[in-house]
Amino acid sequence: MLKNKFLGWVPQEFTDLITGAKVTRDVLRETSKLDVGEAYYYTTEIIEWASSIGLEIKIPTHCEYSNLRNAQNQ
Repeated sequence: MLKNKFLGWVPQEFTDLITGAKVTRDVLRETSKLDVGEAYYYTTEIIEWASSIGLEIKIPTHCEYSNLRNAQNQ
């Protein structure tokens, strides 16, 4: 649900192994293919969404997200 809400869909080509026909379908973006900036934005969106519905996501002090957030706030 969060990938759908914050990342969206991209077209991807699939090949039928039997017929060889190529079909393009929309698929959810993969988090493993996000660059650092996109991953930071995605994580921030999730944290803000969770906060808006009363959930608190605890962020470790020494993690990549915290380091990026601190660097951006300086």
